[in-house]
Amino acid sequence: LHIAQPENGLWWFEQATANGVVDYDWIGLSYYPKWSEYTIDNVGEALTTLITTYKKQLRVVETAYPFTLESWDDAGNILGEDALIQGYEASINGQLQYLKDLKNVIETSGGKGIIYWEPAWVSTDCSTPWGQGSHWENATMFDRSTKAHEGITFFNENLTN
Repeated sequence: LHIAQPENGLWWFEQATANGVVDYDWIGLSYYPKWSEYTIDNVGEALTTLITTYKKQLRVVETAYPFTLESWDDAGNILGEDALIQGYEASINGQLQYLKDLKNVIETSGGKGIIYWEPAWVSTDCSTPWGQGSHWENATMFDRSTKAHEGITFFNENLTN
């Protein structure tokens, strides 16, 4: 079951359990610090609570961090300056460190990893009602030329069986 943001997971799983929803294997959470009351420094508390209370496996199934604040098209970036966390600049190294630190928090809390949203959503000629391009290109693992940048090494370093 996938719920957006840890704070919503806390009340949602309490209510679901009270209403008999218990036949599931995994808790999946979106975690974007921009939209969460939890910081990377204390999100582990919520993760541990969910894991220990409901005795389920947990994974952050959606997260992202900008490697630049530039926009390469007319589709406004969803993760702008307001998504930056102190200590993590909008750079490839900032993005990579965010992922490494979040992975550590998840594992220390008893969780089972990260799924990144969306590592390949590069800018294209595609259009939506909100603009041409990608609203996520500044948080992908690809540069302006659509070549993989160093952030993608996170996946190589963290593959598990």
